[in-house]
Amino acid sequence: MENGVVIDTQSDLTPYGEFDGALELGSRLREAPLVSLCAVRKLFRHATGHVETIGELPSLRDLDDTFVDGGLRMQQLLVDLVASPTFRAVGPVDP
Repeated sequence: MENGVVIDTQSDLTPYGEFDGALELGSRLREAPLVSLCAVRKLFRHATGHVETIGELPSLRDLDDTFVDGGLRMQQLLVDLVASPTFRAVGPVDP
């Protein structure tokens, strides 16, 4: 309830199924294989200030594998990202 109105927390996240509330939404997203890579890419973009290049994709996939294998811990992803050669390397500037 908010301001005397019942909040409908049920929805459908096709193709991952129905959910009721934020906790179930998180569970559905956690099970979705592309969500972790999306999170890695978005974090990389914010941290580096640029969209990943084709040459950086293998490193981002490695970061994603580590992220998933480590239980999707955001703090560890941050550590792994800043320790990665892709984060520390500076590429040529586009004209």
